[in-house]
Amino acid sequence: MIYPRLLALAEIAWTKNELKNWDNFKQRANAQIKVLQAKGYNAFSLSDEPNIVQEMFAEERKVRLTMSSERYPVEIRYTTDGSEPTSESMLYTEPIEITDAVVLSVALFDGGKRVGPVVQKPYGFHKALGKTITYNNAGYGKAYSAGGDNALVDGITGSFSYTDGCWQGFSLNDMDVTIDLDSVQKVESVSATFMQLLGPWVWLPTEVEILVSDDNENFTPIYCWKNDIPTTQEGLILKKVGFEGETSARFIRYKAKTCGIEHGWMFIDEIVVM
Repeated sequence: MIYPRLLALAEIAWTKNELKNWDNFKQRANAQIKVLQAKGYNAFSLSDEPNIVQEMFAEERKVRLTMSSERYPVEIRYTTDGSEPTSESMLYTEPIEITDAVVLSVALFDGGKRVGPVVQKPYGFHKALGKTITYNNAGYGKAYSAGGDNALVDGITGSFSYTDGCWQGFSLNDMDVTIDLDSVQKVESVSATFMQLLGPWVWLPTEVEILVSDDNENFTPIYCWKNDIPTTQEGLILKKVGFEGETSARFIRYKAKTCGIEHGWMFIDEIVVM
């Protein structure tokens, strides 16, 4: 993997600042890697996974997605209904805007053939997206921060792996967070997804409680869930836990108790408020 790093180092060292251009370098790097491989060097091919960058626009209630690829030349094709993209799927040419919940599936294509895996993630706007979230206790473990304090309201949901950088992990500390919606609003659902996987000591919470408030002082419980799934149950378990009904609130408090086992973990995904 020293290549293409040496190519990038040479580009930085030998190119004047005003002439440095990522798109231009990407084209030349892709071509040079093929030359190196033809000469017998085991040069690492650039990533065959598309890169997706998300921007939030809370006031306009939309999410903008920008896609790119290290590979060149390739086509980026995608679907928004969860189906696997093909060479006939929508071609990405400019950032796309999401105003509703979608399951985005993206893949790279070269000459009509797929290059690399399909990257699939759900995206969408919800009332807590980008809002202020406060951790009422010690909070998450540094090893699994998922990006920090806004990770549970950033609109990015995790995959089937707790190591993908999107799941926030709690060890012995229970999770207790409060989300400020900025104003009293109608709330029809509040939910989050948890994971259980015995091998790496990942367990579902023992209990979840959801409370609401208009003033951040007087909270009313609206939902309580006690886990009845055995800690010995094998296989990957993804459990969505939350409230469905009708209420109103400015502040949403979501609490989840860990299993309390030393070295054990509780992983939580996006808190979605609708």
